[in-house]
Amino acid sequence: MARKTAITEFVKMGYYMLAPYFRRKDILALLQKNEVMTVYDLSKALNVSLSTARRDINLLLAEGSVERLRGGAFRISRVSPVIPPELQPKAPQADHSDTDAKTLIAQKAARLVRDNEIVFVDSGSTLRKIPQFITAKNVTLVVRSLAVLETVPENGSISVILLGGEYLPDLRAVNGPITDTQISNMYFNRVFLGANAYSLNENSAYVYDIREAYVKQLVKKRSEKVYFLAETSKCSQVDFYRAFSLDGCVLINEHTSEEEIADQE
Repeated sequence: MARKTAITEFVKMGYYMLAPYFRRKDILALLQKNEVMTVYDLSKALNVSLSTARRDINLLLAEGSVERLRGGAFRISRVSPVIPPELQPKAPQADHSDTDAKTLIAQKAARLVRDNEIVFVDSGSTLRKIPQFITAKNVTLVVRSLAVLETVPENGSISVILLGGEYLPDLRAVNGPITDTQISNMYFNRVFLGANAYSLNENSAYVYDIREAYVKQLVKKRSEKVYFLAETSKCSQVDFYRAFSLDGCVLINEHTSEEEIADQE
């Protein structure tokens, strides 16, 4: 559907079924507020089935975040779970360097943008370079990353929609249910995605931060064309969490020619 959709306002936030990770965060928030709740109380508050609420609470019990009381009620654990240092995940240092490969990939991506298109640009050190190379006119960029926003040229040819949501300082981007709801009501001509690693054998892209996975999956479903941007150094790697399948994605690395990109499309 190659057309420009009119986006006049963001939708009002309505509660809906969250991804399990975010739903368990909501359970902890509810217990923090109400102190003691039953599985029935939680299922009603979250608008999920009893079996779903029970499964989530059991996972929280297993990790030590909540504790069971007599009578089948639950509360926040009074004892913080102790995780041995050797088992604590260590986040890799984000690579914010400006390499020639990243610049080349961003330039290839920017040349794909056409006049009057609506384009989503994901967060990432390569993707944040895209806006400065866009030459198409009357382009609308939808972004959730402040790093991407900062590179948009002030020449009037690009307008920007900055998504709302929970701001994550470590990522300098928004995420969460508000962000997801807004994306669910949008449609893009092109989407540019990034990830920490990818494997052609596994046909998958991976991220270290689980919070990044769902939003990438959602955006991928809301676009006519999807491009995955990654340096070849990230190839044949598997990171912590599978973010999305490479099916339907056009892979762009520093060696991909314009002819190869056209063939993939």
